Amino acid sequence: MEYIEIGKIHKAHGLKGELKISVSPLYMAEFLSLECLFLARDKESKLPYFIERIKEGQTILLKLEEVDRRQEAELLAHKLIFARREDISLTDEEIEQNWSNLAYAYLRGYDMADTHLGQIGKILSVEDFPQQEMARVLHQNRERYIPLVEHWIQSIDEKTKKVIVALPEGLLD
Repeated sequence: MEYIEIGKIHKAHGLKGELKISVSPLYMAEFLSLECLFLARDKESKLPYFIERIKEGQTILLKLEEVDRRQEAELLAHKLIFARREDISLTDEEIEQNWSNLAYAYLRGYDMADTHLGQIGKILSVEDFPQQEMARVLHQNRERYIPLVEHWIQSIDEKTKKVIVALPEGLLD
């Protein structure tokens, strides 16, 4: 079965198993109509979870069936959210077109380093947020979102696939 990454769980919210999540704007309409989503168990396998309810607002709150306590929700924190390809109505061309509309989409797979901190990590993906494009980077075994702000980017070396940035102090804390 083919899956498409559509978002990420950030953390548990409240005491009754709700989760704070983010969903790529490209897939928001499909996400809101899903009955089931999939979370990565490991690199190869995904586990299905049925959606009980979604609360939209400044942040998106997700309640999954059979996740009824904060402790259960905390076990799902930082997991990637996937949908089955067959549940996404966008064509491959529409997905690719959106991907190519991102100015920094080509940085996926590049290594990111900071002028003061040194190596940050590999850029796992470039995502479109309402404010700007964000690099999803694995830094110290945790995923971080780093804004791709033009004046923070010092250099991009396409031969070595390396991005040098000067991030504001404390951004990765």
